[in-house]
Amino acid sequence: MVEGAANAILKKAGEDRVVGHNWAYRFITRLPPGFNYITQHPKEKSRVDSEDYGALLLWFNNLTQVMKHHQFLPHEIFNWDETGYRIGKGKARKVITSRTTSYIATGGQSESITGIECISADGWLMLPWFLPKGNTHMEEWYENITTTDFRIKPTTNGWIDDETALQWLFSFHEATIKLVKKGRPRLLLMDNHGSHLTFEFIDFCTQKNIIPHFFLPHTTHLCQPLDGPAFQSLKHHFRTMNNEIVMWGGSASKKRDFFRIIQSARDEAFTQRTTRSSFKSRGIWPLDPEVILKPLRQRDLEAAGPP
Repeated sequence: MVEGAANAILKKAGEDRVVGHNWAYRFITRLPPGFNYITQHPKEKSRVDSEDYGALLLWFNNLTQVMKHHQFLPHEIFNWDETGYRIGKGKARKVITSRTTSYIATGGQSESITGIECISADGWLMLPWFLPKGNTHMEEWYENITTTDFRIKPTTNGWIDDETALQWLFSFHEATIKLVKKGRPRLLLMDNHGSHLTFEFIDFCTQKNIIPHFFLPHTTHLCQPLDGPAFQSLKHHFRTMNNEIVMWGGSASKKRDFFRIIQSARDEAFTQRTTRSSFKSRGIWPLDPEVILKPLRQRDLEAAGPP
């Protein structure tokens, strides 16, 4: 890109020549102060636009007021979210081999499954829900399952809907009511998906002293604990296990395969240390908005340039 830009400048200046192949490398080594050679990673435009310092400052101010007013402790602060799994999907890895190919077989063409997870700031983990696409339970899904530490709920399109969100909320209440002292509220952090905003959902929260606090649109990659180390670790272990299964000739492309291995991946991923660090990395517990706001403020100052 640097070489192309330089040649374009020469052409615009009327020069009938191009820079040498090594010119760009020498140019990068002599950049003037204030300029850096960096790698830009693609990111959805909606997420880039949402990284607004002022809006996030206001969001953290509101969160701070809520947390201080209720004097929330870490075991009373929860985050729930959905995540998608591609059944059988592996990941790149380093190997020593006599083969020349750089590819590893995966589980093949497969469907996706939505998982629902919920964690607390003190490291607690709720039993997960999984939403395969369908209308009925299939007997084969339960073949070779060695644990029942999750719930399977088929939905029409394999995604969460209003009914499922409300049913999950009932389950959350039952799972957490004894974790807090009688009369104490629970703070439930979540995105603003439509299924979380229905009258029935909000009304049940009010009845059961659950305080919902919604992330700003398209900011979960910055503010949501689950989108930090928790889900990153989960996807890593899930894909690594798929690699191992396929490498040894096993099957990883069916729903029954997913349900057989997913609990092992979760056991590896959701340690108390990882769960707690997920809240810390988002500045939520311990409460420290500067974890998120400082880099944004610095970015804006650099973009503005010297006064």
